Amino acid sequence: MDQDRRRCLRGMSAAIAGTVVTWPASKARAAKASLLILEHRASSVALGLDDLTLMPSTQFVTNTIWTRGPQTFRGVQLCDLVAWAGAQNMRNIDAHAANEFVSRIPMSDAVPGGPLIAYLRNGKPMHRRDMGPLWLVYPYDSNSRYRDAETYARSVWQLVRLRLH
Repeated sequence: MDQDRRRCLRGMSAAIAGTVVTWPASKARAAKASLLILEHRASSVALGLDDLTLMPSTQFVTNTIWTRGPQTFRGVQLCDLVAWAGAQNMRNIDAHAANEFVSRIPMSDAVPGGPLIAYLRNGKPMHRRDMGPLWLVYPYDSNSRYRDAETYARSVWQLVRLRLH
């Protein structure tokens, strides 16, 4: 990991407190082993699994309409990633899947206890054939408002890019 990215990740606490973190776009293009491109204003950053696991993580257990039985998801809460990017005042998040599916998520969904960018399911990394390696997933069982067609459409597996605008 290059020094600029280490500095950005160390500055995560400041970002969560409200300071905007920016990244040179050329660094994002040069990054290797990236799982998620995060775009905000004119900046972007490529985050790998190592980067995501440095951030605060959470987990929840929920059933989904795509899997059998309760599933345990671990990852970074969407609200923490938005705060880290300093994008709390934006209106929407466009979540892009590897297959070019795009879902628009209102920023109002990025709340504590809401969706997360999961990198583990049932304690194991997710492979592309298993809806991974990243899945933007909601805690469907914890709140009945998450159990509707609109929210299901916002649940993006094989997540590769988030555009905060």
